[in-house]
Amino acid sequence: MSSNDEDPTTINSLATELIIKIVRLSSPEASWDNATERSAHLRNLALVCRAFRGPAQEELFSHVVLRFPTASQLFVAVLKSRAGARFANTPRSLRAGVKYHWIDQYRWEIPYITEHCSRLEHMWLLNIDRLDVPAVTSGTGIQGLYCFGCQFVTPSHGRKLVEARALSRLSLSGCEDLINLDPLSFPHLKYLDAITYPDFEDIDLIPFVNSLGSQLSALGIDRIDNYNGSYVYIEPKVFSNLLALDIRIRLPDLARTLGSSPSHIRHLRVQDYSGPTSCEWAQDFIHLIHLNFEESNHPCLQKLERLRYPTDCRPQGADLQAQLEKLRPEVTLDFDEEHHPISKDSLDAKFNPTFWAFVDNAEAAEEARRTEGI
Repeated sequence: MSSNDEDPTTINSLATELIIKIVRLSSPEASWDNATERSAHLRNLALVCRAFRGPAQEELFSHVVLRFPTASQLFVAVLKSRAGARFANTPRSLRAGVKYHWIDQYRWEIPYITEHCSRLEHMWLLNIDRLDVPAVTSGTGIQGLYCFGCQFVTPSHGRKLVEARALSRLSLSGCEDLINLDPLSFPHLKYLDAITYPDFEDIDLIPFVNSLGSQLSALGIDRIDNYNGSYVYIEPKVFSNLLALDIRIRLPDLARTLGSSPSHIRHLRVQDYSGPTSCEWAQDFIHLIHLNFEESNHPCLQKLERLRYPTDCRPQGADLQAQLEKLRPEVTLDFDEEHHPISKDSLDAKFNPTFWAFVDNAEAAEEARRTEGI
């Protein structure tokens, strides 16, 4: 053998496809919280040998995290350089923003990144000021936009409507100035996370949610009323295609909010608006939907197939299952998947991962239904 590269027993002799798989499976999941760990791991992999260098670098650029304005400026500089141009089609996801306060520097770099990274699919934005959503998503392949604490730019007078045609997933947690978002800019939106936080009680999501109701397949919401006293009513004529609903609700509000809900809702994730969801609350909820189903002239949740609770209720899962089998035997009980605890300081937790896991599970069930021809 003239070199180790020609020796079939060395790591350099492995098939490229196998090396790519090793790199992806051995790397920490892309997220805000483990960005430093993931970057260090991939940089170390790139040093293992020449065969690992390319796949490790490509994986590093596939999921970009820009936690400081200077990082976004450097990333744009890399994309503009001759050496970095070859990575422009590599990014699949982008996370950009800062933790504690609004900042507007990113709004200059983000449009450039989305314009030149043509294979970008998902984007998480944190505390971005004067964000022009249609401008950064139109003409791109971005399917998911997840915003927390962002403020949206006021559209200029006479501006032509800009549509985010590829966008199907949108999260607006803790965002302000929703009046500046034109629902007509989202013609193919199917999944909307409108779950807010106690610090943002004055944010009025209701007009935006209702205006998109007819095209939504899944909705997450915890503000069924607002400071003006108006309510979100999950009505058939408004939410005519809704299949999955994630809602935080007070039991006394059940009849008002879900009393005339679309009969085709098949997946429901529910929790107590007032605090942690106790097993007693979960039992009362099952009893109430049973009474509504049995006694109402227009029963809610007629076609419910799967009821999901938070992990708080898991210890009494057997009792809840027995009650559900007795009252609504056609409904399957489910719980959120158990993960390692996420701290309150976690940036990933701000983007409601439990809602998107619920949506993915519901979509998988609907795909199985379509495959089976049900």
